Amino acid sequence: MGKNKFSRIVFLFFMLAICVIGCSKKEEDVVRPIHIVITGSDLIFSYDDSFKNGVAMAVEDTNKEYESLGYKISYEYLPDYSDYEKGMIITNKLANDDKVTAVLGSHNFDILDAAAGILDDAGKIMIAPHGILDSTIKRGYENVFSTTFGAEETAKFLVEYASQNNIPKVSIVHSEGEYETTIARAFINYAKETNVKVLDCTCSALSQEDFNRAYERWKSLGVEAVVISQYFEDDAFYILNNIKARNPDIKILGDYALDMEDLLMKYKSQVEGTVIVSPMSLEQSPKLDEFNKRYEDKYGKVPTQWAAHGYDCARLVIDTAVSIGSNDPVEIAKQIKNGEGYTGIGGKLKFDSLGRMVDRKPQYLKCMDGRFEFIDTFGRRRDND
Repeated sequence: MGKNKFSRIVFLFFMLAICVIGCSKKEEDVVRPIHIVITGSDLIFSYDDSFKNGVAMAVEDTNKEYESLGYKISYEYLPDYSDYEKGMIITNKLANDDKVTAVLGSHNFDILDAAAGILDDAGKIMIAPHGILDSTIKRGYENVFSTTFGAEETAKFLVEYASQNNIPKVSIVHSEGEYETTIARAFINYAKETNVKVLDCTCSALSQEDFNRAYERWKSLGVEAVVISQYFEDDAFYILNNIKARNPDIKILGDYALDMEDLLMKYKSQVEGTVIVSPMSLEQSPKLDEFNKRYEDKYGKVPTQWAAHGYDCARLVIDTAVSIGSNDPVEIAKQIKNGEGYTGIGGKLKFDSLGRMVDRKPQYLKCMDGRFEFIDTFGRRRDND
């Protein structure tokens, strides 16, 4: 072999080695950003910031866990104040922001209804962690997920509770919104297959005159419980207070509009004994207990169930991204929808083809001494919770 030829071979091997080392170095230096945006009502978060804090803890934990893999996780909160115009401005901004991986929000169903299509078209993940209209999620978006029970499921669970607790004579009072109307209609339909009879269904009843007429009907029909589903929390408590002023023994069933701390304290005696369905289902476990202890140590207060829910919603996106080795929102969404489900600290999050939660059991809460406590299907306090 000639000297020049040998030199060329050595040179080629040298350059190849440099290339391999360089490529390896570049692979190690690759940064995979994941950016999560929370949107929602400042008013609601001022009552309970557990959800936001849960997301913050998830981001902090995963940055420590996945830093060596090149993942850089961040989040921000953009308040939409439950204002539709403000919500649309934020939604369009996020849809056109290449840095955004997933959006967790909003509290406003009308904002979510429009945002779902906009964010889905933009290839962004949208998770509705506080609830979403059944009609919105049923459109079957590729990148949109609901991590709470829908109106139809909530109505089904309320019927099951009334049936198992021998509450056969029920009336419904609901507002005109789509969510509340869906609960009323679904409750009536599910009740047909049980021992529960819906004797009256009233829309509104907000004026004293309307309420008086409705109550007289309930009295003559022997109504034992009233299902309250109202768009505005103040309206829900106004109706509840009116009912209890006329008949303290009548039972009240409802949705999570009745779980407002300041109003619970204002109407403490009237709301006592009220039963609602939790919007999400958290399974008790040592992992959840450990998280709640960490939260209390960090923030100096006991978390509500929204803390673990926020933690799991954020980690659903982050951990799925790491599991597939990609921060592409579309690929992450495909894995979330088509995978075996994600096991978080609050249980397993698994979705159907429409992005709805499946295989989760209902959780009931009963107001005891001014706060809602977990109970079993028969109304007994779950002491292990």
